[in-house]
Amino acid sequence: MTNWQTKDQVQAAAKGPLLDALVCSMEHHKQGAECEYEEAVRRMSDGESITGGEGCALCVKYGTAEGSNTKCSLCPLQRCTTSGKGATVWSSLFDAFQAFVADRSRANFDAFQAAERKMVAKLDELIAEEKGKMEATLKRKKINTSDKK
Repeated sequence: MTNWQTKDQVQAAAKGPLLDALVCSMEHHKQGAECEYEEAVRRMSDGESITGGEGCALCVKYGTAEGSNTKCSLCPLQRCTTSGKGATVWSSLFDAFQAFVADRSRANFDAFQAAERKMVAKLDELIAEEKGKMEATLKRKKINTSDKK
């Protein structure tokens, strides 16, 4: 049984720094990648979100979870394409999810989980990138502080 994120956890991460939202989003998408078929179908039949919460923390942070995509272009996932085809990792996942919602077949579930695994891999890359930026900023601040002494 999957330990689903709560809306409060997602909201808190979305309000924090980008790294918090990335980490929370990765956990959200891991849930989709790792949940059992029967569990996903049951949650959908009960009217629950398949991956808990109200979407990943990035969607909450950039407005897409509220149905307003005015800030979508600011989401780091918008620059992440899949296999050079121009589709974003997010749009590929969304399409796979919608196909599973429309037809809860095992094949559609497997495609959804494959898309979730690609999302997790991309989020792992973005987390490493963001940590690198943070480390570089800290080094610059340390150098600037030592220069003033």
